[in-house]
Amino acid sequence: MKTKKAPKKLSAVLSVFLIIALTLFISLNTLAKGPEFKLAQSIKLPFTPSLINFAHTDDFKYFLCSTKADMLMVDGTTGKILWQVNFERDFANKKFANQYWNQYANVVLVFDEDTKKGVATKYFLDGKTGKLLWKSDLYVSDFGKYKLADGFRFYFDPQTNGVLLPTKENVDFVDVQTGKVIWSKKFDLTGKAKEFDCAIMKYYDLVKIITGKESEIYLTTIEGKEVSDIEPYFNKKKFLADRKFATVLNVPEKNMYVIMQGETSSFFAFFGGMNVPSWKMNFIAYEEGSSKELWRKQYTIAYTFDWINHTPFVKMFYQDGKIFIEHDPAMKANDGLTVLDINSGQKLWECFYSTSDTKTQGLNKVLLTPFPAPDPLVIDGKAYVVDKVKNQVFCYNADNGTKIWETEKFPDAQQIPTLLKIDNILIMGYGGAAIKCAKITTTTNNVTYTTYRHEYNSKDKYGIKAYDASSGNIVWSSETIAKKVKDKFSYIAGIEYVNGKLFSGALS
Repeated sequence: MKTKKAPKKLSAVLSVFLIIALTLFISLNTLAKGPEFKLAQSIKLPFTPSLINFAHTDDFKYFLCSTKADMLMVDGTTGKILWQVNFERDFANKKFANQYWNQYANVVLVFDEDTKKGVATKYFLDGKTGKLLWKSDLYVSDFGKYKLADGFRFYFDPQTNGVLLPTKENVDFVDVQTGKVIWSKKFDLTGKAKEFDCAIMKYYDLVKIITGKESEIYLTTIEGKEVSDIEPYFNKKKFLADRKFATVLNVPEKNMYVIMQGETSSFFAFFGGMNVPSWKMNFIAYEEGSSKELWRKQYTIAYTFDWINHTPFVKMFYQDGKIFIEHDPAMKANDGLTVLDINSGQKLWECFYSTSDTKTQGLNKVLLTPFPAPDPLVIDGKAYVVDKVKNQVFCYNADNGTKIWETEKFPDAQQIPTLLKIDNILIMGYGGAAIKCAKITTTTNNVTYTTYRHEYNSKDKYGIKAYDASSGNIVWSSETIAKKVKDKFSYIAGIEYVNGKLFSGALS
């Protein structure tokens, strides 16, 4: 089986956030009547990124760009530049070849190379403002197996906001925002310097320091207390969440978390040797802290999966005392979105839903789009669901699943990225970029070959539909907008509701 990595999302990022030609400003009191308009200037970066190219957080709120001499951060919500620094002007340094971003803490680290003569000063910048948070010339960038590039980005503890930063005599656990040392551990090498390493353990609330080939120290993450028995510090939640085909759902208001754990298919394992998930899905609720099991249920949850890496297309979220599981229908007309009671795991209701969309392209190509519709919107006792198979929006009673209304069909876009409810208006943006799974069959000399790969596609049907949330009737749309501004939109970049106004970038 041939595979090909998915292409970078740079073109999508540029289109959505950096080439905005028209911005719609829709205030609350005009939502039902139709929007007012203002033209916005397109955004041009002051330099061409060459070192960090539009790296972004998972929520697309922050985009980092840099050369060795300059760095800036773009706000993904507004498309504006949040801050910009020139290293020679602001740090008396012509360039920084080492630049790393801890996206979890939103802190950027820049520094020169360490030399035999001394340790380079490390500068820690606030990702929100670009201002210097703190600096230090104590911590080494490379010691034994420890690499600061990995340690700063990945050895991070969200509970303490701490990262592991070693010298050649100490390991410090440092608050990455302030530079304050949470705890420090002096160590003596028992072996060669190249054997040294330190890291936050994956499934334990511990830090492990390796001082020699067969010598190691264990410290508690929060206090830095040395321990000899590590088992009491095993973190069951981390372990369960990291298992294959497992998803963890945190429910703080119930002091619990829920693990959705898929089982592998014995059929595929026997005939194809593939570790592919089956449709048997286990749901187990645990008490936060103690990990005491509260309830356990198993349901048939159908879904397709990525043809290349076998990742299942199934999601779950918590809202209004219920767990909503998004998946594909299991040979039934009223299946796909499954709703469970959070206190017992009992199934409350189901409705048709699909987390994948498969279409043929010509005679030899099949394209699968994962998650073509947005998550259902649950608010005010109602669940608004986009059915990407029928190309309609449905409204259900969130308690019992009774259908209240359905809309007329909308254009068959490959992606429906947005669903918002503002007052009594339900707004859906359709059209968006998608990374698809492609299955291509070719025949040569009577032998058929199958190739699987990821393909990126931003070509789509774009638009906006605004519905009356009580009836599902259309109130306004991109077509009515186009008539008012006497222009036709070929691209709707995205929709964001900020401070009483609806912002949408569009190209005409």
